[in-house]
Amino acid sequence: MSELFLHIGHAKCATSFLQRQVFPKLNLDYLGRHGRHLDVDKWVNNLTFKEKINIPRIAAAITVAKQSNCLKLPTLISHEVLLRPYKVDRLVSRLAELQSCVGKINIIISIRRQIDLIFSRYIHDRKLLTYNIAEALDFNGTTECLYPYCYKNMNTCYCRQHKIKFINIPFYNYLILYRKLTQHFDVSFVVF
Repeated sequence: MSELFLHIGHAKCATSFLQRQVFPKLNLDYLGRHGRHLDVDKWVNNLTFKEKINIPRIAAAITVAKQSNCLKLPTLISHEVLLRPYKVDRLVSRLAELQSCVGKINIIISIRRQIDLIFSRYIHDRKLLTYNIAEALDFNGTTECLYPYCYKNMNTCYCRQHKIKFINIPFYNYLILYRKLTQHFDVSFVVF
């Protein structure tokens, strides 16, 4: 079976450019946004946000897609929603469980200077709501948006209660993220 690479973000770190212009042109089987789809949005949202999920079902879908790769090229799945501040520890645990079903997963993370990344996140989110960046910074990492489900939970999601899309500062600490992920995976960073 082919080797599996999982590009998990960061959002706002050239992910759309990579997904549209780079990954489809590489000598690999690209599944994911703008690639040969495997209903990636659905299983990524389930893996990231749902309380109860069926990891063997997700693993089976990935395995079928990998097996249909007749050239046995390495497989790449790219989706920046996998790396969101929403319950990162749970996500790492789920990815480790997924790895036990599909074989070794190599993690790729695209990064840039944290100050640029945080400001870009603020500019992106500010299109929806009006507030200043000082109000949005969450230094404790306790105010997590339930995206993409926050629209259904307008009374419970922090962003809806406070009319602010909070920026979870500990989430942008690459060292913490690296330590959590390298407990289970080989991790490569791509710097922009």
